[in-house]
Amino acid sequence: MTKLNLIIGLVLTVLVSSASAAPGRSKQPNIILIMPDDVGVGNVSILNADTPYPASVRETNTIHLNELALRGITCDQGYSAGNMCWPSRGALLTGSYPQRWNSRVQVPKSVPRLPRTLQELGYHTGIVGKWHNGAEKGNFPPTDWGFDEHFVTYTSHDYYETKAGPGLQWETMQQWRATQKDHATRPFAHRYAPLLDSRLSDDENEQFVTKFGYLTSAFNRRAVEFIEDNKDRPFFLYLPHSARHVPTQRPPERYMRRFKEPGMEHVSTAMIDVVDEGIGQIQEKLRELELLDNTIIIFVGDNGGPHWATKYLRGNKGESYEGGIRIPFLVTWPAEFPQGKRLDAPICHVDIAPSLISAAGGTPPEAMDGRNLLDLLKGTEAARENDTLYWDNAIRKDQHDGGKVIHQWKVVLDKSGRQPQLFDLLSDPSESVNVAAKYPTIVSNLLKGRSHWLERVRK
Repeated sequence: MTKLNLIIGLVLTVLVSSASAAPGRSKQPNIILIMPDDVGVGNVSILNADTPYPASVRETNTIHLNELALRGITCDQGYSAGNMCWPSRGALLTGSYPQRWNSRVQVPKSVPRLPRTLQELGYHTGIVGKWHNGAEKGNFPPTDWGFDEHFVTYTSHDYYETKAGPGLQWETMQQWRATQKDHATRPFAHRYAPLLDSRLSDDENEQFVTKFGYLTSAFNRRAVEFIEDNKDRPFFLYLPHSARHVPTQRPPERYMRRFKEPGMEHVSTAMIDVVDEGIGQIQEKLRELELLDNTIIIFVGDNGGPHWATKYLRGNKGESYEGGIRIPFLVTWPAEFPQGKRLDAPICHVDIAPSLISAAGGTPPEAMDGRNLLDLLKGTEAARENDTLYWDNAIRKDQHDGGKVIHQWKVVLDKSGRQPQLFDLLSDPSESVNVAAKYPTIVSNLLKGRSHWLERVRK
């Protein structure tokens, strides 16, 4: 299929799907929140067509994510609230900065939660995918957060086979690297992981992934089942995929055939293709049920991707350079939001919860740090000048901190916190030229703002 035919097909799909709305349904929108793991902006093909990513990244074949972008809004300044998996997930579901909890994954029960609030507004809530907001079974499980049903792994790391057997137990980094090489060539049938399924009894639970096939495909199937099962009532589906987090796992061969000599980067790309396939299945089910028009779908990364997926951005996951905190951020709600829009305003994980609660007819809790962005997304409110986002990675002392002002200035602290770097993102999006010495007042103002922000969120 040529690129022209593909674009024509996507446009026709957009026009047809815009007319689908189920008669007699509640005006409350259904909500589907999709978060892949370690997927950078370079991993979504429609976002990297004109950027200098390497060939292995440009081969990402995200047809259905491209459709999502054409049907909705692409947020070009989407940012993570943290540059690692667990703080970003907590921020996403609470609308609060992770610095408020001062904890890795155990968010205090007093903190408002998106699924619980939606549950109180009449939504049936479900999570399918990587949980990572409770360390183990019985310790902050999904039900404590307001999920009516769940089909989850506890973290990213409990479903890959390793040299040490089921689970993720390595004695040395060399052992980890050996496992990585194995998984670049092994077929999918060698995956082992316990799954926690709310449909099963305690005795039946913790089934191994091999029972369900390739894990990402299992999550896709369960997500579609959830939509079918709840088609007659408003629902909230949280779909945090484990892919493409390491250890890299080769998907079934049909995803690999287009690569002549697949290496690790190609395997990761194919893993994203499976995620994209599921997004297509979800959209098709919504069309079939005439629910697409009144369903909010958000696709958002958890943090920056690996170095090869952030090639023109500096840094990667774990850092506060753009490569570590810039994320793909796509939003669609055909009944309310414009189509094919590019939004150049800073949007963060913490903004999602209050915005969705408002869309559902509720009032966002005052304790949430995020902003209600509904009017901005609808196009009835302009982006505010000089909006600032801040980061603090004190939990990981070896990482960088930073703050960013809309459109232009970004300050990043070194590991000691004593040598700030300043970058002009308008002229230097790859953060290659430190201009701190040239603009000391801007540096000082940003650092003062960050100090005030830290004081506020750590109270």
